[in-house]
Amino acid sequence: REMPDGDIETLLVLGATTGQNGLLQAQSFKEAADLTGVVLTKLEFEVLALLLSKPGQVFSREKILNTVWPSDTIVLARTVDVNITRIRKKIGRYGEFLRTKFGYGYMFIK
Repeated sequence: REMPDGDIETLLVLGATTGQNGLLQAQSFKEAADLTGVVLTKLEFEVLALLLSKPGQVFSREKILNTVWPSDTIVLARTVDVNITRIRKKIGRYGEFLRTKFGYGYMFIK
């Protein structure tokens, strides 16, 4: 299944505001009726922003960890898997475009 034209722009994470409980809400999500009210944690937001920054490019768990998590934080590679699962659930039907490349990492496809 292909993403409808224009939806990738809707999903592009261009900015955020701090919502209740200090969570980040992606402003660009407001444009899509089915994504209104999607609330991501700071780390979920940053993981999704990274994947959306280069649709079609595979990012390894290590690359995601090194890019998103603070260097003074000790996390396991499986932490990325947990965050990807949460993001998929939160973004609903768009979650199917967040793909796992077994043995390589994760990517967002158009």
